[in-house]
Amino acid sequence: MSSQHIAEAFLEGDLDAAVEDYMDHSVLTVSPEEDILEIMRVMEERNVGRVVVVDEGGRPAGIITRTDILRTFTRIYSAP
Repeated sequence: MSSQHIAEAFLEGDLDAAVEDYMDHSVLTVSPEEDILEIMRVMEERNVGRVVVVDEGGRPAGIITRTDILRTFTRIYSAP
């Protein structure tokens, strides 16, 4: 569920809504070994700001966001 989904529920006056009524049902997932440039390409292509990282069993292991990627690149390219 994103802030956009929460705003939608608020604007509709549906403050007692269940999360499942507003959540994304088709979430983009990647493995921890996935190439970061490929993740960035897919995020741009699908216009999403985050992907769920899943382990070998398909269980959520974390989330990577556009901001995470930008921070990492900033640290890498700002290093002396």
